[in-house]
Amino acid sequence: MSGINITRDEAAGRSASIAVESYHVEVDLTGRNETFPSRTTVKFSARPGTNTWIDYVAPEVHSIVLNGVDRKSTRLNSSH
Repeated sequence: MSGINITRDEAAGRSASIAVESYHVEVDLTGRNETFPSRTTVKFSARPGTNTWIDYVAPEVHSIVLNGVDRKSTRLNSSH
C-alpha cells in the first residue's frame, strides 16, 4: 500500500478480491478534543489466499478484531 490514501490501482485490485457486505461507523462527538473516538465495523468476504487491508487514517488505533479474534495489526502505516 502506498502513502496515506489508496491508489486507483490498489482500489481496483482490492475490489476484485473482496466483497463488502456493510460498514457501520460509530462516532463520539461529545468531547472537545481535536480528535474524537470512533468505532468502525466492516463486514466483508475475500477470496481464499487474498491479502487485504483497511485504509484507515487516524492518529492511533486501539484495537483490531478479525473474525472475532482481537489482534493488533503487525503492520500499521503512519505518515507521522
